Amino acid sequence: MANMGKGFKITSVARDDIADRFGIKIAESFTDEEMVRLADKMANAYLENGFWIDLEVIVEYLLEERKGK
Repeated sequence: MANMGKGFKITSVARDDIADRFGIKIAESFTDEEMVRLADKMANAYLENGFWIDLEVIVEYLLEERKGK
């Protein structure tokens, strides 16, 4: 039986992501500790603003795709 609690990585955040939106100077100014805080806040935001809806939609899509094979 599959390990039901095993996590799979969804995404990450990098200074390059900040640089793309705010410029390299701002991105370079973020400490590692601030990056960890940013990642934690981004994870919380995703859980609060769409994760469960997206999960349901994509699982249903994959189940339909499975039927076609």
